[in-house]
Amino acid sequence: MDSERVRKLLTQLLTMLITFFRDLTHFLFPQKCYCCFSTLNKNERVICLSCNSKLPLISYSNGLSILEDCFYGKILFENGLILYSFTKNSRIQKLVHGLKYYGRVDVGRHLGRALGHSIKLHFDKDMPEYIIPVPLHDKRKRKRGYNQSYILALGISDMINVPIDTISLIRKKNTSTQTQKSANERMENVNQAFSLVEANHLIGKHVLLIDDILTTGSTINACVDALLKVSDIKLSLAFVAHSGEYF
Repeated sequence: MDSERVRKLLTQLLTMLITFFRDLTHFLFPQKCYCCFSTLNKNERVICLSCNSKLPLISYSNGLSILEDCFYGKILFENGLILYSFTKNSRIQKLVHGLKYYGRVDVGRHLGRALGHSIKLHFDKDMPEYIIPVPLHDKRKRKRGYNQSYILALGISDMINVPIDTISLIRKKNTSTQTQKSANERMENVNQAFSLVEANHLIGKHVLLIDDILTTGSTINACVDALLKVSDIKLSLAFVAHSGEYF
């Protein structure tokens, strides 16, 4: 038997074993939908197809309009995308809070992949060259155990095969949470909170800046203030959801 045929047989055997153990694991330890707690079938991940179909999608064009209104006169961006509308006591709130407050990194990666899929559809040939997640301060990151925006970035990178840059943009000020703050308070809270480190590789590059929720846009504005110190940088923006509070 020649080596090529042996290789093919071993590959087939390995595929069969992986499928067998995956199906066995699913049978013995069935996963539940994070939103409705129904049992997921083996082709579903994190949430069931029924809950996924009820998530409040924002069209690409409406997402662009929201971003243009929010950042008018502040940020000139190449492209932008918002995936969902965020409302209280909704499936999206449950998913985002699961990622941010309950350690559900699987939820974050799932949301990131959904965002990455939409980016792949709508950014055409003008794809970013780096993904930069909005950074957490080291103290906050140690407390939470991870940066939720980085988890989203992992999911996006899975889909568009673009490297993640977690070095260039840092959060130098440990700001308090933006929740419950007014627009002016949010802006003051993050003023000069970010700075650049070793960012020469970003000169002339197209960068995708991502975060979980768009509210007033103050955090993104502060990030962009730092990133615009890079010569000829191009910026695009992406968010999982929009809260509708920026007005």
